[in-house]
Amino acid sequence: LERTDAELALLSTEAEVRAQLEQAQRIAHVGSWMLDLASNHVTWSEEMFLMLGQDPTGPAPDYAEQQRLFTPESWQRLDAAVSVTQGTGVPYELELEMVRHDGTYGWMLARGEAVRDAAGAIVGLRGVTMDITDRKAAQEALAAGAEALRVVLNTSTDSVIRIDRDGRIRYVNAQVERNSGIGLDQWIGRTFTEMGYGDLGLSWDAYDQQVFDTGEPLSFEFDMDNAEGHRWYETNIAPEMDADGTAIAVVLTSRDITQRKESEIALRAMQAQLEQAQRIAHVGSWTLDLATGAVTRSREMHLMQGTDPADPELDYADSSRLFTPDSWLRFTTATSHAQETGDPYELELEMVRPDGSHGWMLARGEVARDTQGAIIGLAGVAMDITNAKAASSELLAQATHDGLTGLANRSAMLDEITRALSAGTRASRSTGVLMIDLDRFKNVNDTLGHGTGDELLQAAAGRIARIVRAGDLVARLGGDEFVVVMRDLEDPAEAVRAAWRLVEAFRGSFSLVGTELYATASIGVAIAADNSDPGDLIREADSALYAAKDAGRDRVSVFNEDLRAAANLRMSVEVDLRRALERGELEVWYQPEVDLATGAVIAVEALLRWHHPDGSVWTADRFVDVAEDTGLILDVGDWVLRQACAMAATWAASRPDRPITVRVNASALQLAETGLLPAIDAALTATGLDPCLLCIEITETALLRQTTTAGENLNGIRERRIAIAIDDFGTGYASLTYLRRYPVDILKIDRSFIIGITNDDHDRQITAGIIALASALGISVTAEGVEHPDQANLLRQMGCPGAQGWLYSKALSPEDITPVLDHTYPHD
Repeated sequence: LERTDAELALLSTEAEVRAQLEQAQRIAHVGSWMLDLASNHVTWSEEMFLMLGQDPTGPAPDYAEQQRLFTPESWQRLDAAVSVTQGTGVPYELELEMVRHDGTYGWMLARGEAVRDAAGAIVGLRGVTMDITDRKAAQEALAAGAEALRVVLNTSTDSVIRIDRDGRIRYVNAQVERNSGIGLDQWIGRTFTEMGYGDLGLSWDAYDQQVFDTGEPLSFEFDMDNAEGHRWYETNIAPEMDADGTAIAVVLTSRDITQRKESEIALRAMQAQLEQAQRIAHVGSWTLDLATGAVTRSREMHLMQGTDPADPELDYADSSRLFTPDSWLRFTTATSHAQETGDPYELELEMVRPDGSHGWMLARGEVARDTQGAIIGLAGVAMDITNAKAASSELLAQATHDGLTGLANRSAMLDEITRALSAGTRASRSTGVLMIDLDRFKNVNDTLGHGTGDELLQAAAGRIARIVRAGDLVARLGGDEFVVVMRDLEDPAEAVRAAWRLVEAFRGSFSLVGTELYATASIGVAIAADNSDPGDLIREADSALYAAKDAGRDRVSVFNEDLRAAANLRMSVEVDLRRALERGELEVWYQPEVDLATGAVIAVEALLRWHHPDGSVWTADRFVDVAEDTGLILDVGDWVLRQACAMAATWAASRPDRPITVRVNASALQLAETGLLPAIDAALTATGLDPCLLCIEITETALLRQTTTAGENLNGIRERRIAIAIDDFGTGYASLTYLRRYPVDILKIDRSFIIGITNDDHDRQITAGIIALASALGISVTAEGVEHPDQANLLRQMGCPGAQGWLYSKALSPEDITPVLDHTYPHD
């Protein structure tokens, strides 16, 4: 009877231990299984059923039926590993992709080993599995969001050594030098023993000879100390065969498996501590007895939370000081819900360690029950995810902030506007958007370099952040454009006042490293309407900014109905202009240029006209700005060039004794593009026009864009014997230095000077000065906007060679200009 009671007590204890083990496996998402080779009977733990989505009340499927529980590739690897273990006793470890009963997929980490009887014979297999679906998903999510981080984590270079039959090393790769710290040239021709690797406890020469003798590869692991510390390597020695099948050398490859080995060591330590229940590296566990309030934490839990395992254990209430208030509230809410419903929980919690440092844990828990099913406590496991959270936060910061200034980027700005509009609607408050652009910022980059430009942008970002309200979001869109989002405005005028404060602040100098400079700002302000969306506000603020810059810069412009109408018109023009070429609505007209000495037509300027869908003919000044802003000027400019060259070639063929030069305008954008010279070559080749009959006109401001491409284009134009004219001369900001630096043939004096030369001494002196300067430099001159004979006479007296204007002719269509080419105008 005593023995029976003892056996019953033992059975009771065993049942209790088994129940505790099952609970531990559930908490840690660890399952176990066993296969009896004699009977082929398979036993699964409850967690195995749950992990694979099977009914835990039914029997475990036999080995063959388990094939449907994995993808074909995973089953093939598992079946091969099981066969090896059954035949050799070598354990295995695999990551396998599961196919659950409901058709969903997941991942498990599976380990298996042989079970032997007392005589050492293999009688079965047993193993454990851990659900790593979340870990795999997290790894893939991090990899998708951070390409550079994935490259760093996944780049692993193998060491490669080739050894001849005499045991002499004939080749090593660079990774060998990095691992050993020994130069490549010192390896060649020596043996492993001569290299001092005998102290590793490995018979390298014997291994090599074995592979030579058997022709079969050999694999093993070893560890050693090198410049990076103590490292583990997985090594494979394979024979290199000649055509006759004789091994002439062996190739040794070694792969650094330190991380894997360290994980295995940590995993084995946890297996010993938690009796095969805690399988995750750096996982802590805890229990709470609801009857006594006693808390028990594992050593790993103490280490994670920075507490001393030797100190008295904290009770449940005192544990609150190990978490932030928000995390403790969420934790107690989850545990209370678990006690009420029996549902498990999973939370990310922020820890506060005794030394004041913070960290993050992933906590999982569930209720503990007695044999009657009553809830008697709580149990849980936790994993330190501090590094993963830091990496995630860093990736989020990179995805939402500008790398140069640290301000929010476009994505974060649009999110903030969306939230501000939603909150404003609920609270009946306004949202304002300020679009800020530094005036002539390009000059800073061009004259002082991009390094100084970046310093200025950083200083500007700091100045904006100091001026606006603490809750306003400041973003950088790129280049020198900044945006301020002002939410919860009681008075929309507050946004305008803030804009003017910024303009005033930017009138002060910036003290940068090694220099002091000024950079004023232009600001456009838009206030949300009832139905505004983020895109509307950005476009409206941008339109207001455009108006501020157009009005002279260093000022504020507020979006209003006039700007709305202008913006709508501009958008309409852009839509129609994009289809104008394909519809054949564009046409090149020509205005003659006259020799003031002879009255003969010596050239024509190609001027673009648009037969607009509204039925009128638009001059270029009505749409060229839109074409330049949208980049359409590149396609349109190429088309104009081809049309003008074709017309000039026709004239040259029909009147060889009086050739006419055609002058074609090239925008600053075209001049800065690498496609300009190929477009010119294509036009000349297609039309057969003599390059001497082509002249490219550029504006004065285009010379300010001192790009390498612009200089190459100007030189390339000159090399092709094509003349270069500076259009609207005298109205831009070009230095006279440019007339020396670039190959200029003709200056076209802007009409604003010509209008007043007969009655304004200032205009007359400027015009005379330009003519004299050009003459001294060997540059020809044409006066634009000549409308009256007395203007022409005065220009002739000043020595101006050419004139262009309505006195002679307006721009005419190709049909109407041809008769004008042979006309001689009054010239005395």
